[in-house]
Amino acid sequence: IQVSYSQLREKKLQSMQETISRRKLEKTQREYDKANLKLMLKEYDKCDDKSFDNMRLVMKDNLFGFLNEKGLETIPCVYEDAVHFRDGLACVCSDGKWGMIDVEGNVVSDFNSDSPTFYTNGIIIKFVDGKFGAVDKEGNIVIEFQYDELSLPDENKIHYVKYVKFYIFNIILII
Repeated sequence: IQVSYSQLREKKLQSMQETISRRKLEKTQREYDKANLKLMLKEYDKCDDKSFDNMRLVMKDNLFGFLNEKGLETIPCVYEDAVHFRDGLACVCSDGKWGMIDVEGNVVSDFNSDSPTFYTNGIIIKFVDGKFGAVDKEGNIVIEFQYDELSLPDENKIHYVKYVKFYIFNIILII
């Protein structure tokens, strides 16, 4: 098969034009998506600049919810407060108590914590009745609710502290 220089050049030009056309189309699509997202976000009072786990935290009428990566409200603004998604779970507050939901809005951890809960490696740290403890995703207690502090210095360890009260007595000697 013989191919002339002009044929090769023509194929190269055609390939370059297709690449340029594709890139222009992709850029136009990105600009459209950004403009569409901005338009959709106008109905919210606040919206996070970043998304976490492809979910964006939004606020409307002082209630929180989440949008998916396409800007669709997948979790309605019904929560009093909320924290970003992490590993597919978000901490949300309802009726003054905190619990956890998944990206579909299903409750994963009951609303019985007095403060935001934290999730790492399948463990949910909660604060209930003045003490810290932890449960798994199914709600089984894995660390009893008896600690004054639980912390996550890294993703593989949980440090805990249980305060012990010390009483100091002054002894007065009367002679």
